[in-house]
Amino acid sequence: MGTSERILWDMCFSWNHAQLRSKNGTISTVPPHTLDSSATLPISRKMSIICPSLPWRLTIPAKQEIWEAYVTVQDVLRALDEYFHTPVTVTELSTICAGHDGTLQSIRRASRIRRVGASAGQCAPVDSGMTLRVDVLGEDTMFAGLRPLANNEHFILDLATAI
Repeated sequence: MGTSERILWDMCFSWNHAQLRSKNGTISTVPPHTLDSSATLPISRKMSIICPSLPWRLTIPAKQEIWEAYVTVQDVLRALDEYFHTPVTVTELSTICAGHDGTLQSIRRASRIRRVGASAGQCAPVDSGMTLRVDVLGEDTMFAGLRPLANNEHFILDLATAI
């Protein structure tokens, strides 16, 4: 993926809804050759992603079972999708909300909004009442890229407000 190309993806939706914006501004589905390309340069056999909004680290190993395996763009999108569409446990929720009275209310509001959107066919369907990790992000559910921290294996997930 070129440096002037950007993945556009509201993480409330499945990774299949991700799109690619080219350097000239054209928006299209993400082509297979981009999905199969290395997520990092130089290539890496695993990635660790930190989301500042959440207290958990996500580790993504290469899915390919060959000696030259590396983490692909598709590996990252799938792993983020699975990670953010996992229900939040009571322990996780208490960790996030510790000392922040308004946090739990905003998470519940985001969860309600997502469920209403799902019933209107706007978001991926979920079980009613289930709070997912994506709900903790509030309105900042747009994938805005990954910033390297060190040695091409540790990254910070950048988010933006969904349009």
